[in-house]
Amino acid sequence: MTIIDQLQQLTHCIIAETSTTSRDDSHHMTAPSETTIDKIQYIGSHNVPHSSQIHFTTPFIPIAESTPLKSLRTQTVTVDTSTSPMFKHDKSFSQSLGLSENAPLSKEEEKLSTHLVRRKLNSDPGKQTLKCRTGGQPLVLQRVVAPRKHTTLVRTPTKRKRAKILNKVRSYVAGYSGESTDTQLATELKTLPTTRRQKIVLKAGVKQKLKISRHHTLAMKEALGMSWRQGKKHGKLLKKVGIHLDSEKPFRELSREIVSDFVQVEGRSFIKEDDSEYTSPYGPQGTYPCLWCLMPRRDMHNPRDHCEHRSLESLLADNKTFMQQTDGEKKQANKFYNSLHAPLVGIELGKVSPPYLHILLGVVLKHHKLLEDAAHKLDKKVACQPDDFLLPLGKLLKRYGSQWGRAYELQERLLYEEGCLGFSELSESQGQIDKYTQQIHKTEQLISFLMHKELQPRIGPIASSLDTVLTNHRITPQAYHSRSFVGNHCHKYLQSAVYTDLTQIIVTKTQQCTSNPMIIDEACTLQLLFDNLNNAFSTVHRAISHTKPIAPSSLPEIEIAIDTYMATCRRMFPRKIIPKQHLLEKHCIPHINQHLFGLGLLGEQGTENSHQMIGMLETRARGIKNDMCKLKFILSSHLLQVAPALRDSV
Repeated sequence: MTIIDQLQQLTHCIIAETSTTSRDDSHHMTAPSETTIDKIQYIGSHNVPHSSQIHFTTPFIPIAESTPLKSLRTQTVTVDTSTSPMFKHDKSFSQSLGLSENAPLSKEEEKLSTHLVRRKLNSDPGKQTLKCRTGGQPLVLQRVVAPRKHTTLVRTPTKRKRAKILNKVRSYVAGYSGESTDTQLATELKTLPTTRRQKIVLKAGVKQKLKISRHHTLAMKEALGMSWRQGKKHGKLLKKVGIHLDSEKPFRELSREIVSDFVQVEGRSFIKEDDSEYTSPYGPQGTYPCLWCLMPRRDMHNPRDHCEHRSLESLLADNKTFMQQTDGEKKQANKFYNSLHAPLVGIELGKVSPPYLHILLGVVLKHHKLLEDAAHKLDKKVACQPDDFLLPLGKLLKRYGSQWGRAYELQERLLYEEGCLGFSELSESQGQIDKYTQQIHKTEQLISFLMHKELQPRIGPIASSLDTVLTNHRITPQAYHSRSFVGNHCHKYLQSAVYTDLTQIIVTKTQQCTSNPMIIDEACTLQLLFDNLNNAFSTVHRAISHTKPIAPSSLPEIEIAIDTYMATCRRMFPRKIIPKQHLLEKHCIPHINQHLFGLGLLGEQGTENSHQMIGMLETRARGIKNDMCKLKFILSSHLLQVAPALRDSV
């Protein structure tokens, strides 16, 4: 409410009061009474905040129905007022605060809010941020200038000015750090569609300014397995799309710098004079198969707390004695702790990592073979049961042996053809009746020709179901190499969903073959034993098969897990301990205790992975005639592919 509105309101009040008190004396001007002054002051104090006071002169006008105004007397009245915008007299400030947050603002509230926002912005040092207290997290508003023209219509200085405003807003949202702002900007670009992102890059001129350093160039060349000539062609193609590679000379010098201190090729032969290859100083079938200790293979079935350890010196001494006394005759190697050949690399045995990948492959393969043997024994027991206990599947197994599968297929075909014949008779189609009659006669002849064959391992209905479960989980035993698994399949095999399915199918197939409760109980017992065995080794596998640091406080738990697994193995299969389980039991914990890392960090996984890389490099080097130059090229290229200086650039 403005000052003029207040004056008019006060004037009307004075006129009304004067008209009631001076009606009889209409020809004379009468001064206002005390009651009139009080009302004037009350009206002013009720509607105007007490922030300041002003003085104005209030005219008192005598009212007469037919008498004109004769004179005018003034009276000075004091009224409180304020410089802030006013609400109407019918809405107080507290009532405005009591309205809902979704209620629209009135005209007076719009003026008040605009005034307060300007005052609040002026109090900010940068005059860009407005913070409002809420009792919790403050409400923060950022000032953004509304453009009058689109960015496509303005000049470059205006575009840069707007870019600075957006950078300030992004910096505030991201958290006021350079890395956070860059991450936020990268995230914004990722959220854009590919075509629009490409257009932005073209407008920004990034395409013409992208240059790859020599480290990235060399790393890309080695990762793609390209020769120098192929890399040169590749660089020309990239240059056409705006990507410039460093020149060839700098990264040739970089490659020589990386390999110069490491690759030293010598003409050493790994073939003896009699064209026989050098053999390993130890082997899984030897009397002393362990590289780290002298425990005989026969003693690995029983736990022993102490065993004599090998050393590099003792290994060299035993090999020297073996060569001097027997002239390298392998049949006498067990008398010299199987030290058939001196080590190719003179490294202390305590620094040699246990080959956990081969431990994993051997242990999982051993578990699965034991499970297959147990399933085969159940098949043989089912085939020997009386017919009273046998179900249709068991009767086929007993009658046909290894040919039960073929008999089962023919019986299923016979049932299908008999059903088709029944439908043909209903439709009275003589051609179809003759067709299916001939097919039924042929199938019956094939069944009659089947003869009983001795049941072979992995052929019976129980044992053969294991391969079906493995196939469902995409685990494929190798066709050769004793049906072993690869590393990824071993890792998947130790998941509870896989090994529990394997043991459950044994129980299910046994129940489909026979109703003998003793054989069914035996299948349930096998399920319990193998679930416990695989679960115990799975716990060990998760604890040590990784590349992460291992705290010394967790070593007792790992040792307990290994002891639990080995105790379960010896309880179930007392004479079935293999050398790889001995390595797990005796030599993994000391190595982890020394290095405090999982066996995946220093194991042979990296070496096994290099087989594929070396094979690809041999293909690239097939045009090099000199064997020494070819070997040097392979070693140098392999080192470039695994060099940390380049791996960090990929």
